Amino acid sequence: MRILELFIFASGLLLTAIAAAPLYDFVADVNEGAFQLDYYERGGGLVVRLEYSGSVELSGARLTITANGQSYQGGPEDLGPGGYIEVELPPGAAESVEEIVFEARIAGLYRLRLDIGVEAAGG
Repeated sequence: MRILELFIFASGLLLTAIAAAPLYDFVADVNEGAFQLDYYERGGGLVVRLEYSGSVELSGARLTITANGQSYQGGPEDLGPGGYIEVELPPGAAESVEEIVFEARIAGLYRLRLDIGVEAAGG
């Protein structure tokens, strides 16, 4: 009976380690600069672009920008290495950005929500 208990315990530890591997890889990618937030002008408006260069796939990724009480959204997209999401803001909206939020699922398992401070984004 003791051997069976040890086997079940060891199996649980192994499954936990396997399930945590994508999360560990994602954190390592973020520490190495996996996200790059940039912007450029297009047709009088502003396009905000979030690039992802990490190795772990992010599914259902959305980038939402709130300005003047309006929400502008890019996605949902499945992001792998070199993937990006763009959100186009109409003319004048860039001066009144209130919030930038990125949401996704890490390897389809873990929910991720990043509230990017407007000051950090250059606002």
